[in-house]
Amino acid sequence: MPKIALIAIILSIIALSSMIIPLNASAHYNPMQSESVSPFSSNVQVTFSETGLSGQVWSVTLSGFTVNTTREEISFFIQSGNYTFSIGSPSGFIPSIRNGSIHVTNEPITISIKFTRTETLTFYEKGLPGGQIWSVVINGTRYSSSNTTITVVLPYGLYNYSIVAPTFYAAESQHGRIGPGNETLLITIIHEPTEYIIIILILVIVDAAIVAVLVRRRARVAGK
Repeated sequence: MPKIALIAIILSIIALSSMIIPLNASAHYNPMQSESVSPFSSNVQVTFSETGLSGQVWSVTLSGFTVNTTREEISFFIQSGNYTFSIGSPSGFIPSIRNGSIHVTNEPITISIKFTRTETLTFYEKGLPGGQIWSVVINGTRYSSSNTTITVVLPYGLYNYSIVAPTFYAAESQHGRIGPGNETLLITIIHEPTEYIIIILILVIVDAAIVAVLVRRRARVAGK
């Protein structure tokens, strides 16, 4: 066989072999809905399916391997065994599951993730000296700080709040509602020493009067 023909045959074989896709290097792929990868050598499918987003980038990290996508699903093709995962969310959303672990057998697994829109609620205070601890209570949960700001991230919605001031102080507005269109509030906390001083003075005066009366009675008894 001429050398030229032999070389042509060898080159043809190489070209054909390069077109063969390894079985574990690809997975089912729907460009409209899913992102599929095979970082591990196996064929057990684990799918993470999201709802709540509309084109934002989210991610799944499975045992150190991260996939980002704007699609509704991320699928991994992996070996049987135990794996840990974490969910990455776009700004302004929180996932129903932040992280977890799965036990993979021979059956496909689908994990549903619901993303919920969030809002940042900010309370500013004025009137307290530095280092005084004040609090905001929202839905029974207390958030405290010794700074002038308390920031809380919650699912989007309207919330009732109450302010807890330190002893001898009180918020001018102790209760209210906060939410969409009103995510930032300035809370004025005032010092209330006057009424306590008055009460203390009254108690002191009363005690002094009682003592004076008792002393006089004893003096009269002793004079008789």
